[in-house]
Amino acid sequence: MTAEPRDGRTIEYSARIPDVEAAVALKAHSWRGRYFENDLADLHSLLEIRDAHPDTSWRLEEQNLAGFRKDAAQILHELAKGIVRKNFRAPGNLDRRRMAALITRHVSRPWRVSPRDPTPGSR
Repeated sequence: MTAEPRDGRTIEYSARIPDVEAAVALKAHSWRGRYFENDLADLHSLLEIRDAHPDTSWRLEEQNLAGFRKDAAQILHELAKGIVRKNFRAPGNLDRRRMAALITRHVSRPWRVSPRDPTPGSR
C-alpha cells in the first residue's frame, strides 16, 4: 500500500489481513476480553461472509479443535447461548437468532471434541 501524507512524502507499507476464520477467532477473543457491542456486529458480519461463501477456508467446524480454535469455538457457543436472551447487551439492529444459528451451523462444539471433557465449560 502507499500513503501520501500532506507533506508530499510517499510512504509504502504492507499489512497482513487475516482470512475470515482467523478474523472470527480473533474477534471472538476480543469480544471475550472487552465485551464491546461493535465486536458482536463484526462477528455477525464475518459469520455472514462465511455463510455466503462456503468455499472459504474454514476449520472451525471440524472436530478435534485445539488451541486457539477450540478456545474461540467455546467462546462462540457461549455467545450463541446468551445472545438470544433479552438482557444480553447487543446492538439493536443485530439479528440475535440469526447470529446464534450461524454459530451453530459453522462452528463445532468444542466440548464434543474430547471424551475426557464431555460437558460444556468444564476445564
